[in-house]
Amino acid sequence: MKNDVHIAFKETVLSNDQLPESNRIIINGKALEDYLKNARVIQTPCQSCACIVNNETAECRAIEISDELYESIPAEIIHNVLIRIIRGDESSSDSKGSCCCQ
Repeated sequence: MKNDVHIAFKETVLSNDQLPESNRIIINGKALEDYLKNARVIQTPCQSCACIVNNETAECRAIEISDELYESIPAEIIHNVLIRIIRGDESSSDSKGSCCCQ
């Protein structure tokens, strides 16, 4: 069975009010963290965003997976989620996106 895969990358400039949506990855209409077991979204202080929005402080979106914090989502996690989706397994992964191929 052949699975066609189409990937579209869309970078969006966010307003100050949208900063909590920064670093959000959507796959098939679902947020990346929805595919990961024990993942939750948190807000972390971000000095670079504070400079961009001209405030003293700002908070950005991060994902915590099994007590590990990711302010920048590792490519390996994205890759492993995509592989599971292509294979038809869209259930939550048991760990931090560990490879389903093992």
